[in-house]
Amino acid sequence: MKIGLAGDSSPRSVFPAVLGRRPHPRLAQPTPPKDTYIGEEAQRRRGILKIAYPVRRGTVVSFDDMEKVWSYALYDALKVAPEEHPVLMSEQPFAPKGNKEKTMQLIFETFNVPAFYASLGSVLAMYSYGRGNAMVLDIGDGLCTAINVVDGYSCPSAVARWDFGGSDLTQYLARLLGSRGYSLHTAADLEVVREMKEKMCYVSMDFLRDLRQAQGKTYKLPDGHSIQLGPELFCSSE
Repeated sequence: MKIGLAGDSSPRSVFPAVLGRRPHPRLAQPTPPKDTYIGEEAQRRRGILKIAYPVRRGTVVSFDDMEKVWSYALYDALKVAPEEHPVLMSEQPFAPKGNKEKTMQLIFETFNVPAFYASLGSVLAMYSYGRGNAMVLDIGDGLCTAINVVDGYSCPSAVARWDFGGSDLTQYLARLLGSRGYSLHTAADLEVVREMKEKMCYVSMDFLRDLRQAQGKTYKLPDGHSIQLGPELFCSSE
Protein backbone atom coordinates (compact mmCIF):
# COMPACT_ATOMS: atom_id res chain seq x y z
CA MET A 1 0.00 0.00 0.00
CA LYS A 2 1.39 3.39 -1.05
CA ILE A 3 -0.26 6.67 -0.15
CA GLY A 4 0.67 10.31 -0.61
CA LEU A 5 -0.51 13.75 -1.65
CA ALA A 6 -0.67 15.24 -5.13
CA GLY A 7 2.49 17.18 -5.90
CA ASP A 8 4.77 14.98 -3.81
CA SER A 9 7.68 13.34 -5.63
CA SER A 10 7.23 10.07 -3.72
CA PRO A 11 4.69 8.37 -1.43
CA ARG A 12 4.50 9.69 2.11
CA SER A 13 3.87 6.22 3.48
CA VAL A 14 4.49 2.69 2.21
CA PHE A 15 3.28 -0.30 4.22
CA PRO A 16 2.07 -3.86 3.55
CA ALA A 17 -1.69 -4.32 3.18
CA VAL A 18 -1.77 -6.79 6.06
CA LEU A 19 -4.18 -6.91 8.97
CA GLY A 20 -3.63 -8.77 12.24
CA ARG A 21 -6.22 -9.61 14.90
CA ARG A 22 -5.83 -10.97 18.39
CA PRO A 23 -7.12 -14.56 18.41
CA HIS A 24 -8.61 -14.23 21.90
CA PRO A 25 -10.63 -11.46 23.60
CA ARG A 26 -8.39 -9.07 25.47
CA LEU A 27 -8.40 -9.14 29.25
CA ALA A 28 -9.29 -6.14 31.38
CA GLN A 29 -6.12 -4.09 31.76
CA PRO A 30 -5.39 -0.46 32.69
CA THR A 31 -4.11 0.11 29.13
CA PRO A 32 -5.43 -2.82 27.07
CA PRO A 33 -3.72 -3.61 23.74
CA LYS A 34 -5.46 -3.01 20.45
CA ASP A 35 -7.56 -5.73 18.86
CA THR A 36 -6.41 -4.94 15.30
CA TYR A 37 -3.02 -4.02 13.87
CA ILE A 38 -2.21 -2.85 10.34
CA GLY A 39 0.91 -3.03 8.18
CA GLU A 40 4.29 -3.22 9.88
CA GLU A 41 2.65 -3.33 13.33
CA ALA A 42 0.84 -6.52 12.31
CA GLN A 43 3.98 -8.09 10.86
CA ARG A 44 6.01 -7.37 14.00
CA ARG A 45 3.35 -9.17 16.08
CA ARG A 46 2.67 -11.98 13.62
CA GLY A 47 3.51 -14.63 16.21
CA ILE A 48 0.54 -13.66 18.41
CA LEU A 49 -1.95 -12.42 15.80
CA LYS A 50 -4.19 -13.98 13.18
CA ILE A 51 -2.90 -12.48 9.93
CA ALA A 52 -5.30 -11.60 7.11
CA TYR A 53 -4.66 -10.32 3.59
CA PRO A 54 -7.64 -8.30 2.31
CA VAL A 55 -6.20 -8.19 -1.25
CA ARG A 56 -5.58 -11.32 -3.32
CA ARG A 57 -4.35 -11.28 -6.91
CA GLY A 58 -4.92 -7.54 -7.06
CA THR A 59 -8.58 -7.86 -6.02
CA VAL A 60 -10.15 -6.96 -2.68
CA VAL A 61 -11.53 -10.14 -1.10
CA SER A 62 -12.59 -8.66 2.26
CA PHE A 63 -14.00 -5.16 2.24
CA ASP A 64 -14.42 -5.19 6.02
CA ASP A 65 -10.68 -5.66 6.41
CA MET A 66 -9.88 -3.31 3.52
CA GLU A 67 -11.92 -0.56 5.14
CA LYS A 68 -9.66 -0.80 8.19
CA VAL A 69 -6.55 -0.66 5.98
CA TRP A 70 -7.84 2.43 4.13
CA SER A 71 -8.80 4.05 7.42
CA TYR A 72 -5.28 3.46 8.75
CA ALA A 73 -3.78 4.83 5.53
CA LEU A 74 -5.80 8.05 5.62
CA TYR A 75 -6.02 8.83 9.33
CA ASP A 76 -2.82 7.34 10.75
CA ALA A 77 -0.29 7.14 7.91
CA LEU A 78 -1.24 10.26 5.93
CA LYS A 79 -2.95 12.10 8.82
CA VAL A 80 -5.54 13.90 6.71
CA ALA A 81 -9.28 14.49 6.84
CA PRO A 82 -10.55 12.48 3.83
CA GLU A 83 -13.66 14.65 3.48
CA GLU A 84 -11.33 17.49 2.46
CA HIS A 85 -9.40 15.59 -0.23
CA PRO A 86 -10.44 14.01 -3.55
CA VAL A 87 -9.06 10.48 -3.85
CA LEU A 88 -7.21 8.99 -6.84
CA MET A 89 -6.78 5.22 -6.52
CA SER A 90 -4.85 2.81 -8.72
CA GLU A 91 -6.40 -0.47 -9.83
CA GLN A 92 -5.40 -3.61 -11.69
CA PRO A 93 -6.61 -4.54 -15.20
CA PHE A 94 -9.66 -6.79 -15.52
CA ALA A 95 -10.84 -5.97 -12.00
CA PRO A 96 -14.42 -7.24 -11.42
CA LYS A 97 -17.08 -4.59 -11.97
CA GLY A 98 -18.74 -5.39 -8.65
CA ASN A 99 -15.43 -4.87 -6.89
CA LYS A 100 -15.09 -1.39 -8.39
CA GLU A 101 -18.64 -0.47 -7.40
CA LYS A 102 -18.15 -1.67 -3.82
CA THR A 103 -14.88 0.25 -3.56
CA MET A 104 -16.52 3.45 -4.76
CA GLN A 105 -19.48 2.99 -2.41
CA LEU A 106 -17.23 2.45 0.60
CA ILE A 107 -14.95 5.38 -0.21
CA PHE A 108 -17.87 7.79 -0.58
CA GLU A 109 -20.12 6.55 2.22
CA THR A 110 -17.49 5.72 4.85
CA PHE A 111 -14.87 8.39 4.24
CA ASN A 112 -17.09 11.10 2.70
CA VAL A 113 -14.53 12.10 0.08
CA PRO A 114 -15.61 14.93 -2.28
CA ALA A 115 -14.47 13.12 -5.45
CA PHE A 116 -13.07 9.73 -6.45
CA TYR A 117 -11.33 8.36 -9.56
CA ALA A 118 -9.72 4.98 -10.26
CA SER A 119 -7.11 4.40 -12.97
CA LEU A 120 -4.74 1.63 -13.96
CA GLY A 121 -1.57 1.79 -11.91
CA SER A 122 0.58 1.31 -15.00
CA VAL A 123 -0.93 4.38 -16.67
CA LEU A 124 -0.38 6.43 -13.53
CA ALA A 125 3.24 5.26 -13.45
CA MET A 126 3.73 6.70 -16.95
CA TYR A 127 2.17 10.01 -15.90
CA SER A 128 4.66 10.22 -13.02
CA TYR A 129 7.52 10.01 -15.54
CA GLY A 130 5.92 12.50 -17.89
CA ARG A 131 5.66 9.95 -20.68
CA GLY A 132 2.64 9.02 -22.77
CA ASN A 133 3.91 6.01 -24.73
CA ALA A 134 5.46 2.92 -23.20
CA MET A 135 4.98 -0.70 -22.26
CA VAL A 136 4.76 -1.17 -18.49
CA LEU A 137 5.67 -4.49 -16.88
CA ASP A 138 4.42 -4.75 -13.29
CA ILE A 139 5.55 -7.71 -11.18
CA GLY A 140 3.77 -7.74 -7.84
CA ASP A 141 3.03 -9.99 -4.90
CA GLY A 142 0.00 -11.67 -6.43
CA LEU A 143 0.04 -11.00 -10.16
CA CYS A 144 2.06 -9.74 -13.12
CA THR A 145 0.77 -7.43 -15.84
CA ALA A 146 2.10 -6.07 -19.12
CA ILE A 147 0.25 -3.02 -20.43
CA ASN A 148 0.82 -0.92 -23.53
CA VAL A 149 0.19 2.79 -23.01
CA VAL A 150 -0.34 4.92 -26.14
CA ASP A 151 -0.86 8.69 -25.91
CA GLY A 152 -1.63 8.33 -22.21
CA TYR A 153 -4.26 5.62 -22.62
CA SER A 154 -4.00 1.88 -22.12
CA CYS A 155 -4.84 -0.41 -25.03
CA PRO A 156 -7.39 -2.98 -23.75
CA SER A 157 -6.51 -5.38 -26.57
CA ALA A 158 -2.82 -5.25 -25.62
CA VAL A 159 -3.08 -6.01 -21.90
CA ALA A 160 -1.69 -9.26 -20.50
CA ARG A 161 -2.23 -10.49 -16.96
CA TRP A 162 -0.79 -13.51 -15.15
CA ASP A 163 -2.13 -14.50 -11.73
CA PHE A 164 1.35 -15.27 -10.45
CA GLY A 165 3.70 -13.23 -8.29
CA GLY A 166 6.04 -13.07 -5.34
CA SER A 167 3.61 -14.81 -2.98
CA ASP A 168 3.73 -17.90 -5.20
CA LEU A 169 7.52 -18.01 -4.90
CA THR A 170 7.12 -17.73 -1.13
CA GLN A 171 4.69 -20.67 -1.12
CA TYR A 172 7.03 -22.72 -3.30
CA LEU A 173 10.03 -22.02 -1.06
CA ALA A 174 7.94 -23.13 1.94
CA ARG A 175 7.12 -26.38 0.08
CA LEU A 176 10.80 -26.98 -0.71
CA LEU A 177 11.71 -26.48 2.93
CA GLY A 178 8.75 -28.65 3.96
CA SER A 179 10.17 -31.54 1.92
CA ARG A 180 13.22 -31.36 4.21
CA GLY A 181 11.16 -31.56 7.38
CA TYR A 182 10.55 -27.90 8.20
CA SER A 183 6.90 -27.19 9.05
CA LEU A 184 5.97 -23.77 7.64
CA HIS A 185 2.24 -23.46 7.09
CA THR A 186 0.74 -20.61 9.10
CA ALA A 187 0.49 -17.00 7.91
CA ALA A 188 3.18 -16.06 10.43
CA ASP A 189 5.46 -18.81 9.08
CA LEU A 190 4.96 -17.61 5.51
CA GLU A 191 5.95 -14.07 6.51
CA VAL A 192 9.24 -15.52 7.79
CA VAL A 193 9.68 -17.43 4.52
CA ARG A 194 8.97 -14.23 2.55
CA GLU A 195 11.71 -12.39 4.44
CA MET A 196 14.03 -15.34 3.87
CA LYS A 197 13.27 -15.24 0.13
CA GLU A 198 13.85 -11.49 -0.15
CA LYS A 199 17.11 -11.52 1.81
CA MET A 200 18.79 -14.71 0.55
CA CYS A 201 17.26 -16.21 -2.60
CA TYR A 202 18.42 -15.37 -6.11
CA VAL A 203 18.01 -16.30 -9.78
CA SER A 204 20.72 -18.61 -11.05
CA MET A 205 22.50 -17.70 -14.27
CA ASP A 206 23.79 -21.28 -14.62
CA PHE A 207 21.44 -23.66 -12.84
CA LEU A 208 23.41 -26.90 -13.29
CA ARG A 209 26.67 -25.29 -12.17
CA ASP A 210 25.05 -23.79 -9.06
CA LEU A 211 23.38 -27.13 -8.33
CA ARG A 212 26.79 -28.85 -8.34
CA GLN A 213 28.50 -26.14 -6.32
CA ALA A 214 25.64 -25.22 -3.98
CA GLN A 215 26.86 -24.12 -0.56
CA GLY A 216 24.47 -23.98 2.35
CA LYS A 217 23.54 -20.79 4.14
CA THR A 218 21.97 -20.35 7.54
CA TYR A 219 18.92 -18.21 8.22
CA LYS A 220 18.21 -17.37 11.84
CA LEU A 221 14.54 -17.38 12.82
CA PRO A 222 12.98 -14.81 15.19
CA ASP A 223 12.67 -17.48 17.91
CA GLY A 224 16.41 -18.18 17.83
CA HIS A 225 16.28 -21.40 15.81
CA SER A 226 18.02 -21.69 12.44
CA ILE A 227 17.14 -23.05 9.01
CA GLN A 228 19.77 -24.39 6.63
CA LEU A 229 19.23 -23.51 2.97
CA GLY A 230 21.03 -25.18 0.09
CA PRO A 231 19.73 -25.46 -3.49
CA GLU A 232 16.48 -23.87 -2.28
CA LEU A 233 18.27 -20.52 -2.56
CA PHE A 234 17.92 -20.62 -6.34
CA CYS A 235 15.49 -23.52 -6.97
CA SER A 236 12.62 -21.47 -5.55
CA SER A 237 12.91 -19.01 -8.45
CA GLU A 238 12.96 -21.74 -11.11
